[in-house]
Amino acid sequence: MVGKRFQTKLFTVSNYECENYELAEQFVIRNFENMGVERKCPKCSTWNQDEDNCRNCGELLSPELIEIKREEVREEIRKSTPLPPLDIFLEKWKNSRFWLLRVLYKVLRTIAVIFLGIASFFAYLAASPNG
Repeated sequence: MVGKRFQTKLFTVSNYECENYELAEQFVIRNFENMGVERKCPKCSTWNQDEDNCRNCGELLSPELIEIKREEVREEIRKSTPLPPLDIFLEKWKNSRFWLLRVLYKVLRTIAVIFLGIASFFAYLAASPNG
């Protein structure tokens, strides 16, 4: 054998060359972890570095905090909205001290569930493809 040459394959990941692919991958992962997140403020269009609030106008930018605030607003609206009269009426029947009203409530509810089940089945049959 005359002059056998071995070529090593270089892996290039994000402009970083290395003989071992795992090392190159770890380098890239470490560098991406150190990168910050930039968010653009929806109010004033200012770019902010990984902050919860805008530096310019104070608007919330963090997706987690925005979702928490939305949930608080939804819960407040739900608590402040009064129940419909039918729900109040049915709740009174459900928790009535008279056994006849409680039994009547359960019978009517059972009939309603059966009716909705049958109607849903026919809607499924009507929507299913022919054949």
